[in-house]
Amino acid sequence: MSQQIVSELNVLETTGIEVYDASACTTALVIAPLILIICDNPRASELLGHLGSTALKYCRICMADKNDSPTIVCEQRNLMQAQMQTLQIELEVSEYAKTEVRKRFGLREITNNPWFHFLGDIFL
Repeated sequence: MSQQIVSELNVLETTGIEVYDASACTTALVIAPLILIICDNPRASELLGHLGSTALKYCRICMADKNDSPTIVCEQRNLMQAQMQTLQIELEVSEYAKTEVRKRFGLREITNNPWFHFLGDIFL
């Protein structure tokens, strides 16, 4: 289901769709990029492959660690970093090792998540 939605949003952003303008009695091309998705924190974490508050890196926006002070400024997360961390998870042999790496980075494997690739330019 989400793959279909992502595909349609990609078409709307890249090629657009033709619609009929009744006031001008003609067709118009509408191109509409996705600017904002509003959702609660658990859903945003799920869409972006983040483990949420259960991870050692609990923040989906920055690299804050559970041991960091809440007032500390941390490194911003980015798409390339998330892709590399996902690759490290996938390269682990045992499920236990994968679980530990997931907790350390605060991410799930996201290669099959269509939302992750669609939201790459506005990642976290």
